[in-house]
Amino acid sequence: MKNPTVSVICRTYNQERFINQAIQSVLNQTLSDWELIVINDASTDGTESVILSFKDPRIKYIRNDKNLGPVENLNIGIQNATGKYITILDGDDIFYPNKLWIQTEFLDQNPDYGAVFAYINPIDVNGNQSHSPTATTICNLINNPAGTRAEMLRKAFDVYNFLAFPTEMFRRQFAIYFNAHLLSCGDGYFHINTLLQTKIKVLEIPLTKYRIIDHKTNVSGWISNMTDMSEKFFMLDKFLEIKDTKLFHDMFSDVIGEQSVTPLNIPVILTQIAENTSDSIKKLWANYTFHRLMADPNAYNMFMKNKSYSDFIKSKLGKNADLRICGNNQYITQKHKIKKYKFLFNVLLGLNILLIFAYVAMLLV
Repeated sequence: MKNPTVSVICRTYNQERFINQAIQSVLNQTLSDWELIVINDASTDGTESVILSFKDPRIKYIRNDKNLGPVENLNIGIQNATGKYITILDGDDIFYPNKLWIQTEFLDQNPDYGAVFAYINPIDVNGNQSHSPTATTICNLINNPAGTRAEMLRKAFDVYNFLAFPTEMFRRQFAIYFNAHLLSCGDGYFHINTLLQTKIKVLEIPLTKYRIIDHKTNVSGWISNMTDMSEKFFMLDKFLEIKDTKLFHDMFSDVIGEQSVTPLNIPVILTQIAENTSDSIKKLWANYTFHRLMADPNAYNMFMKNKSYSDFIKSKLGKNADLRICGNNQYITQKHKIKKYKFLFNVLLGLNILLIFAYVAMLLV
């Protein structure tokens, strides 16, 4: 039996109200050569009965015995996919009728591209176009021309994720095991991984109606700041794998200028770039990653070549370096001066308070 052109992976959990529209949007596609893999993540409502009401042989149904979460369900879908291309449809979203045809045509005609995305049209719980602040924020991030591969990687470094996973179609060979431990950065990690291997195109037309529901608009809203930070560390680590010096230079030409770039010094330069951003998470990642890199004696010796220890301190502490590398006596003297002036200020403040009390007492007499 011939494998289909596209495998559509639909993950759903307690979406009885929306799953019918999602499945019907696949049935309405102008491209008919597809398979739809619907994964019911142990729903406790009527989701299953709605799914089973569809009798199309192209629909494959999988029900989990226990709730596994959206990322693990994506892995299950990929394991069962047989199509040349793979696309994702969440159980509350809707495909435009020409989505599969437009994106398969692009990938067929552009073999040097590994994935193709599109814009979204945000809808509310009732299926009407949403103009909420959340919808506006998401559209401002996603519905923009993406640029070259280097520009997209730079944007991913700057903002972590700006691609709409529910619009994506990618070649099956670029499918990876999605890290189920990632709560908010799984799709961003996948996009960086894909961009490090191939080019991505973003079509500047909406092909998916993306439903925004108040309680699920932003995963980062219900995970801890510590988790969000550690997951972004995990994403940023992916950039350390870059070995292509031209790609790296194209990504950061505005900040590295004519600085010499080699495959060996890219990681250190990357930490310096991250350190000089205004992003506190990138700054922490840069500091920690620098320690990891310098733990290798060869890397440390290479970094210190033609550098003094003062140069090392400056590279490590940035703007705080001058205070630290001045003579110890000077540093101690500065600290003592600060303490001395603080003491004098407190004495003068106390005398003023006593004078005020004395003046008030005289008035009362």
